[in-house]
Amino acid sequence: MIQDFIREFFGWLGYLQRGSIVIQIIAFIGSILLEPALIKRLPINLKQEYSNLIVPIALVLISVICMALSLPGGFLRYLSLAWLTWRLIDPIQALLEKYFPRFPTDELDKAIFRPLFLVTLILTFFQMIGSRESLSVIKIGNLFGVVITVGKLFTVLVIIYAIFTFASRPASLL
Repeated sequence: MIQDFIREFFGWLGYLQRGSIVIQIIAFIGSILLEPALIKRLPINLKQEYSNLIVPIALVLISVICMALSLPGGFLRYLSLAWLTWRLIDPIQALLEKYFPRFPTDELDKAIFRPLFLVTLILTFFQMIGSRESLSVIKIGNLFGVVITVGKLFTVLVIIYAIFTFASRPASLL
């Protein structure tokens, strides 16, 4: 079991240690670290939720330009689009609260959208750097004579979370 995890992990490290991927990771982390200084130097004043979109949008544009010039930029595009999607939650939530003040945006955001986004992000990340299929068949152990794999455990956790999340809204109305 542990050997399967270690083998998969070293496969991921092989992907992440390629020179082009390292440069993209450095560009992404550098932009995260430099973001506060860049936003302070902007000549215009924007609301916090809108100014937080500038650096992720710039990274998406940089990655698209790199890919258009046949330079590697796919991993940077993936990371920056994930960051941009995460940052888009606040402006969308502000707009919904402005036009639909009684709509439970905060509850839907924290209970459904962000967890669903994180699960999707994790699955797509594993698919990008390796294979979800090879990760999901790694055996964890046996329970009552049934082989438990990472995929089965993940599926059970998602189903249990979905049941509790979707049952809590009707229960709160009662």
